[in-house]
Amino acid sequence: MDPARVPPPSLSQYMPSGSPPPPRMHRTSHRKILIGGFIVGILLLLLTLSLLSVYSRMHILGISGTTRLAIVKAMSIIPFLPKTPEQILLAAVDSNTKVTKYTPDFSFSGAFHSTSIEAASLDIHIRGPVDYTDLDHIKLDLTATVSANLAGTTYTGTGLIRKDAAKAYGKIDTLSDSVIDGIIGLGSLFSGPQETSSESAQRTAEIRMNVQKALAYWVSYDMTVMTSEARSQLNTMNNQDSITAVVQKNANQFLLQDLVLPEVKREKDEEIEGIHSYHLSLSPSKQLISTMMRQAIEAYESRQPPISADGPGRTGSRMTEKEKQEVITLITNSLESSRTDLWIGKQDDIIRKNSSQISINLGSLTDIYQQRVYGSDADIPFAPSTDTFAAANVSFSSVLSIHDLGKSFTVTNPTQTKTPMEFMTILTDAMKTTAEKAHEQQQQIWQEDFRQLQTHLLRYYAAHNGTYPLALRIAVQAYAPSTNPLYERLGTYTYQRSSDGSNYMLYIDDSDKNRSNSMYSSTTLYGITSTSTYPHYLDRYDIEGFAIDSATPTPFPSPSYRETIPQGIDGVLGIMNEWFSQPPPSPSSQ
Repeated sequence: MDPARVPPPSLSQYMPSGSPPPPRMHRTSHRKILIGGFIVGILLLLLTLSLLSVYSRMHILGISGTTRLAIVKAMSIIPFLPKTPEQILLAAVDSNTKVTKYTPDFSFSGAFHSTSIEAASLDIHIRGPVDYTDLDHIKLDLTATVSANLAGTTYTGTGLIRKDAAKAYGKIDTLSDSVIDGIIGLGSLFSGPQETSSESAQRTAEIRMNVQKALAYWVSYDMTVMTSEARSQLNTMNNQDSITAVVQKNANQFLLQDLVLPEVKREKDEEIEGIHSYHLSLSPSKQLISTMMRQAIEAYESRQPPISADGPGRTGSRMTEKEKQEVITLITNSLESSRTDLWIGKQDDIIRKNSSQISINLGSLTDIYQQRVYGSDADIPFAPSTDTFAAANVSFSSVLSIHDLGKSFTVTNPTQTKTPMEFMTILTDAMKTTAEKAHEQQQQIWQEDFRQLQTHLLRYYAAHNGTYPLALRIAVQAYAPSTNPLYERLGTYTYQRSSDGSNYMLYIDDSDKNRSNSMYSSTTLYGITSTSTYPHYLDRYDIEGFAIDSATPTPFPSPSYRETIPQGIDGVLGIMNEWFSQPPPSPSSQ
């Protein structure tokens, strides 16, 4: 046999007899392996693209912004994958609007620092439970404390705010003596003759006591609105979220901006009152601040109406590109530091705490104002020099945290309540001493007397050819009934007539005049004239141009308390002649 024709050995030759034949490789198996590998490759590719899109924010061709957000949210629920700031913020946006019962704790501090100017500060603290479950009947019970330090003096006050059902209540709970003394001091700017130190101390002590009594009242405000299905739908449409939810939502949306998000960092996780929380922070770079400022300026200018050009390179009040860049640079450089922090609960994605700090150098801002308004070489009027502000800084810090999520509470409605107008009347009255209140009552009597006397004098003037009487009693007896109590007070008023009888002055010497009128007149004469018929403190314009009878003394500066009667027999005969020549009063005037 030809060796070349010998067939190759078969596998069956080496197998024991009775063994099954070996399996054959089918084409379908190869196809399945290829398809499976292709699917795995596609999944790996999609996973890789998703990871790149989520963790590196790479823009993948063919993936829209909406699709990308869906991928970001979907991958955030995978437990073994780390959470990015974007995923944490997106989850917080949805969760915080669902919180309706909680206790917000908000604090704000501002301070002015300078080596050459005395420091000033302001602190505000607001805390208390709120309930937004029923938008038609929001409940709250807040306590607000304000403290300010100015020129070494601290001013403090505490207020209470409550709301239940359809009524809101407010109360000034406490005021420091420095606040009350400051209000009293403002009133002293309009005071009359200078008080002695003893009188001033007595007045201050009495007003302090009055104010403390007034602060016992709550101010109530009725917020009842007509309830209807349309009102309920309107409230739902307006989505009346709580203030805290709005602040948190705005913070989230700000941090989610494409410009801002790359600079948001995830810090080490922390516990906020026992709640495991994510910690995010943002310390914006100069570039980010500049870019956002430019966008803000351009957005503002785009809303302005078109204005004709008023100079080379300028359109109306809009800035040129050079001016815009200069302002952006100066303001950016004046911002010495800025930081925002968020703590978001891991289990519920609710913002537990939000804090912000900012520090501004006033020297740079002064430069901006100087260059834009007065020119680079000019000094700012009525303001400290630029050198004074060079080392001056103003700093602000705010913290908002929430507690007692879902906890119910009851609002206790106060009993001693006044309407806003009633409380303002009480508070205004409290700022006056007993003597000042008595003086006001006396002034009301004078004002009513002057009103009647002016009427009688005007009637006499009309009935006697434009001539006023020589004596005040003549007009009163002609037109006032004899039972009028005005007769008993006529002797306290001084009446003077001009030599031709065409003008008069009627006044009383109010040596203890009302404190609030001293800024309008340097005299103590309170009364009316024929040209100024409203009661007021007479001034030199009322008196100096008055052509009085030569026999009548000038009332400025030392008035008399008697009715002025011309001296001598001629004057007496003149009064008697005028007295008997006038017609008797009509029955209607009685």
